[in-house]
Amino acid sequence: SMGLSQLLASPPTGYLADKYRRDTLLRVAAVLGACAVGVTVFTAIHANYHMLVLSLCMWGFHWGVANPAITALFSDSILDGERSYYFTNRANLINLG
Repeated sequence: SMGLSQLLASPPTGYLADKYRRDTLLRVAAVLGACAVGVTVFTAIHANYHMLVLSLCMWGFHWGVANPAITALFSDSILDGERSYYFTNRANLINLG
């Protein structure tokens, strides 16, 4: 459910990140993430399967909104000739972590 909701959220968010302000989308992602934390804690306390699915969907939407916006912001902050170096390091660090 997390992967599917991330897949559904990413394309429209990528479009919105190109059309509007990226920091606004990151604020939306922060609110979604905070809500996902709340639902996850509730789920851990009450051990409810349907709430677990909901929390995973919320995490997927959070990542689906945050990832395109943060990647675009990261890309905009790097000079054109240096992007491959920084994106390679970023990918290596993500895989290492």
